[in-house]
Amino acid sequence: QSGGPPGSTYAERVYGRVCETCPSAVHCWQTHGQETFWEVLEFVDACRERQQRGGDEPTPMPQRLAARCIQPGRLAGAVEEVARLAAVEQWALATLQRAYRRVQAELWAVGSVLKESREAALQELGPGDGQAAARIRRHLRRYGAPAPWAWVLGQGGRREVHVGWGGPCGAAGRCVQLACRAVQEVEGVPHSPVGGTCWAGREGAGPGAGVGAGVGAGAGSSGAGCTVVLAPRPTLGAEVAFAGRTCAGQEVSGDRFLRAELGPAVVAVVLSDGMGHGPEACRESEAAVRLVEQALRTGADTRAAIRCANAALLARSAEERFATLDVAVVDLAAGQLELAKAGAYPSFLWRAGQLERLEGRALPAGIMEAVEVEVVRRPLADGDLLVMVTDGAAQLGPAAEACIAEVAEALARADPRQGARVLAEGIVEALGALAPQGWPDDVTVAVLQVRELDGGNGASYSGSGWVRPARAQEEGKQHHRRAAVARV
Repeated sequence: QSGGPPGSTYAERVYGRVCETCPSAVHCWQTHGQETFWEVLEFVDACRERQQRGGDEPTPMPQRLAARCIQPGRLAGAVEEVARLAAVEQWALATLQRAYRRVQAELWAVGSVLKESREAALQELGPGDGQAAARIRRHLRRYGAPAPWAWVLGQGGRREVHVGWGGPCGAAGRCVQLACRAVQEVEGVPHSPVGGTCWAGREGAGPGAGVGAGVGAGAGSSGAGCTVVLAPRPTLGAEVAFAGRTCAGQEVSGDRFLRAELGPAVVAVVLSDGMGHGPEACRESEAAVRLVEQALRTGADTRAAIRCANAALLARSAEERFATLDVAVVDLAAGQLELAKAGAYPSFLWRAGQLERLEGRALPAGIMEAVEVEVVRRPLADGDLLVMVTDGAAQLGPAAEACIAEVAEALARADPRQGARVLAEGIVEALGALAPQGWPDDVTVAVLQVRELDGGNGASYSGSGWVRPARAQEEGKQHHRRAAVARV
């Protein structure tokens, strides 16, 4: 577009095609220049409107322009051509603007994912608990450990303690026993070994060669000093079960669910309901569940995990697609529930003989740039029960919520030991009575039931699916290397 008035380019094109070589150009474009300019633009606009309507009749030329022009046929043909080009240019410009806005939104979303991931990593790693580490070192020195060091990372069930000796512990497995004893005295809760290397009786062996008393090689060491990595021992076990039904007429459910082990003493349950039904909803909810899982595994809490998933879903598609998210994380060492929702159906917690309704006000993920997620925290004890349901239950009417609450309470009171699977199937069967003509939407029920472990011993989860954050692994190795250098 030229620097003149709006539409100057169109008038210039008409002039170049017809009027520039016309004998009457001076009369039209100099003597009556203003009138000719605006009449040509009016003619172009009229042709564009007629072309958009799909009309075949010729567009009438403005009367004053027709009276002045000595080549009206050539002028009308040039105006028609310029009008077609103008329509194409306007379409291309609108397409570019939409693409520009989409790229802006995707860049914002990617930036949000990176920001949330960074905050989650910082929250998980943090500066470490220096005071706890100093107390552990004092206890280890009291037990006769040579040049001990300690490093404490994380919070709650994801807390991790690295301890080490300046040399071999003297007897196979002694480093593990003393480390567990020292950490329990300082932390106040029992810990179990999840990694490390025992060098007792293995002088001259290479790094990572020995394993003692159930401590697996893998924490790494660059010298002959024993190292032990400890994590809180779960005092509760968790049983998780899912049950559901697919919308009538659909072969694929739009709901997706997940149980994930985030550590030896941390388990997560995630439910998602994609918009609509069938394969498209399934893909959307599957993406939401996996995004939350990855965020949780990097150390994010429930709020940060939903924000990460929301930002990624916004960047994933220009179409308006969204998914509800229901995320529960249970710390089996501290007996703590953390629950967050984005557009999800209310949950029900059976605790201390009472049924409590838990809800959230946030919109589903993938709609708004910012999701204000509320986090609900509750203590858990032996026999407590959490029931989570996807949003399809809302399609069964207001009676669905009362039905879920009544059935959950009745089953919990009748036989608290019957197991999560029986409870989940019982709730789904009861909801089915509200849909005699078929399920109007996909419905999935998740039941999480906690049990006290005998004497607080053993582990409810083996940790086989647990992956420590990469930065935590690297920093742990650096601590081991620095300790070895200090001994030398």
